[in-house]
Amino acid sequence: DNYLADLKRAKRDLLRDGHAPAFPDELWEAVLADRFVDFLTVGTPRATRPIADQSDWNDAFQDWAAAVCHTYPHRSNELAVYRQFVTDLFRSTHKDEHRRVIAADAAVRCEVANDSRLSFADTLRHRATADRFLSPYG
Repeated sequence: DNYLADLKRAKRDLLRDGHAPAFPDELWEAVLADRFVDFLTVGTPRATRPIADQSDWNDAFQDWAAAVCHTYPHRSNELAVYRQFVTDLFRSTHKDEHRRVIAADAAVRCEVANDSRLSFADTLRHRATADRFLSPYG
């Protein structure tokens, strides 16, 4: 679907179908336009505090991915690959440094949102971005 032709109408139609997942109303246009979504704005409880750990990140990612996959079902596998990539980063990083993983994820999602040639499944490319945040030499 070409949602960009009329974002407001696309959002209205998407929400009217009765199958859209719970997601902040003001963020649907960003999903439809395939723009970066700051996870601090996803979900009421998280909107009042920063995403501090893997659990917070998982909750925000799940909500965002559900909205993306409802809008673009063909991206389901791509997001599953990316979720595993970030989960592996969390597992290989000490809990005291999870903020670095969260920052790396935001940078990767911003890169993908700003370059239509990129895919979340391109984990080799994303590893280089993540390393800038995870390395003590940044």
